[in-house]
Amino acid sequence: MSDREYFSLRYAVPGFSLILIVAGLNYLPIVAILKGSGVNDIFAVVLSFLSLFAGSAIGFLVSQVWFLWFNFWKLDSTRVNKHLEEVMNKTIGWILEKKSGKLSILRKKKRERASVMSATIDYLLLTEKDDRNWRFCQRKWDLYHIMSCTLVSLIFGVTIGSALRASIEWLFYGRGIGEIVSAGVSAFGGQVSGVAIDAKSDVLLVASTFASVLFLVLIIVFARRQVFNEYYEVLKIVITHRSSDKKKITKDLVKTFPVFFNEQVAPPDNPT
Repeated sequence: MSDREYFSLRYAVPGFSLILIVAGLNYLPIVAILKGSGVNDIFAVVLSFLSLFAGSAIGFLVSQVWFLWFNFWKLDSTRVNKHLEEVMNKTIGWILEKKSGKLSILRKKKRERASVMSATIDYLLLTEKDDRNWRFCQRKWDLYHIMSCTLVSLIFGVTIGSALRASIEWLFYGRGIGEIVSAGVSAFGGQVSGVAIDAKSDVLLVASTFASVLFLVLIIVFARRQVFNEYYEVLKIVITHRSSDKKKITKDLVKTFPVFFNEQVAPPDNPT
């Protein structure tokens, strides 16, 4: 993953999202524990500093989980390159060879082939004369990964926050999941005296946190699909535009990756 700057959105958004979700699911229990220890406003101050300075660091760590998944399954190959290869063949005239042979050989070459395809697309973008196309693709690709990392952050936030809440309830109050739900229902039924307001606030905060996560997941899934489609279409335009450089590009690629590219598409050094 390329690095822009520490407080960039690609780190800050996932980090702050995770912190807010965990805090939303555990805010009142933690405040109650701190008040019982004689601490009043320190938690709010600590949370503010944690969100400001640790958000990007946490976002960086969360993003590595997404990129591990992304690179392991070669999602750039399956989602982009597989569809672009047909356009590249028709427009520029190169063919990324699918070598025949035993199944074991094909499996070994599969990942390397995906890496070569990614390098080819990067080569097209970086050597594009109109850098506006490159900047546009860079922004769309960054935005796609920001949304993907945020999805991972939302899932992690709910998982970590729920696990922390269950641990706090069990260790400090001796309550299980069933008792927690029962207490929340009782609070809204007016059966809890003295702490009814805090109990209701806690239930509302937890419920609104879960609802917000669900809403954000749905929005990000659809928005990420739109961003990817825009990125993919511009890539097709760039490839079509680069067809005028067909001879130079194919010659460079065949020389660099002779195992994968069909040498028949490379122009001769001294054409007659």
